[in-house]
This record gives sequence, C-alpha cells and structure tokens, in this order.
Amino acid sequence: MFYFLNGYRFACDNEIRTLLEQFGTDQATVDETETLEYLRSHTEEIDLAGEIEQWRDDTTTMATKESLESDTPLDEVIGDIRGDLVRQVTTADRNANRDIYDALENE
Repeated sequence: MFYFLNGYRFACDNEIRTLLEQFGTDQATVDETETLEYLRSHTEEIDLAGEIEQWRDDTTTMATKESLESDTPLDEVIGDIRGDLVRQVTTADRNANRDIYDALENE
C-alpha cells in the first residue's frame, strides 16, 4: 500500500520472505545494496490518478450492475457461494503468506 500511495507498484515474490525474515531476525546481516537492488527491480512507476480512476470506475460499474439486477433465489445462493469462496481464498492467502503479513503488520 505504501508503494501504491506513492505512485509505484511493488511486485514481490518469494524472495521477499527471506529478506523480511533476515531483516526481522538480524538487521545487521541484510545487505543494503542487494536489498535496494531487489526493491528497485520489483518496482514500477504507475499513474496513480489513473489507477484510482480505474478503481472508481470498476467499483461504480459493479455497484450499478448489482443494484439493477433483481436477485432470484439462485442469485442469492450463488452470492453466498461467492462470499464463501472469497473468504476461503483470503484465508488461504493469509496462511500462505503469514510471515510477510506479520512482518508488514509491525512496520
């Protein structure tokens, strides 16, 4: 989120876990030059205003479509299933990336 709010997108991979673990356990062993190189190579500048506008457009479109459609019993069941799937995916993501989230939570 920090990167995004400053107009950048950070595309992390599994290497960030190692870096965060190392930083969290013994900051002095982290190679600053290597870390900066990693961060720069995984960061790209974005058009923040454009990204926000796209997000607003997507949200508005989604809200408009949902408010125009009448829910049938089948739509309600599908909505419940969709909600369950989203919770399962977010829980799985949280569990799979717990180290990263925990490290970032204490920033």
